[in-house]
Amino acid sequence: MKERRVKELDGIIKRLYEDNITGKLSDERFKIFSADYEQEKHSLREAVVALQKQFDDAENTCTNISSFLKMAKRYADFDELTPAMLRDLIEKIIVHEGDKSSGHREQRIEIYYTFIGAAESS
Repeated sequence: MKERRVKELDGIIKRLYEDNITGKLSDERFKIFSADYEQEKHSLREAVVALQKQFDDAENTCTNISSFLKMAKRYADFDELTPAMLRDLIEKIIVHEGDKSSGHREQRIEIYYTFIGAAESS
């Protein structure tokens, strides 16, 4: 929709230019209209770029989750957690320093799963 509007604005700006050249539109009016349409076009292009990035990020997330699920299905039924399973499913684990400020010891642990990233627990 935004891309279609950008194309429409290109056509409008072209017609404004032609109207200005033929004398149907004064130079001052041309400058005002042209500046407004160019600003709208610039804003729309920025919005299109931002939306495309969001779409690409969402698509990558879906791909990563799908890849993780395929790998996790291989280990859906197991009796023992093996080092090979951990290497496949977990990218890294960060164990933070213990905190005793509340009167009892708390330990924060971050687990980064392969393909999907961090999942915090305490």
